[in-house]
Amino acid sequence: MKNRVLILLLIAGMLLTVSCSKDDSETTEPVPVPEWVGSWLSAGTNVAPLLVAVFSYDSVRVEMTQNLIVRTHSHVVDGA
Repeated sequence: MKNRVLILLLIAGMLLTVSCSKDDSETTEPVPVPEWVGSWLSAGTNVAPLLVAVFSYDSVRVEMTQNLIVRTHSHVVDGA
């Protein structure tokens, strides 16, 4: 009986120690991330509630250019 248990444990141990070979030796080129170029407008009910409650914003425009410049324009209720 002890021999059977020992043989089963050895077989189970051998099956659990098998692993795949490493493929990490190859280097891969990074995937380019698309640039965020363009304009984004948030107005009316699409403006964050905190900006409306604290700063009375009614719209926010963000412009992103290819030369990594980000401009934000915010407008308040009644143009104050």
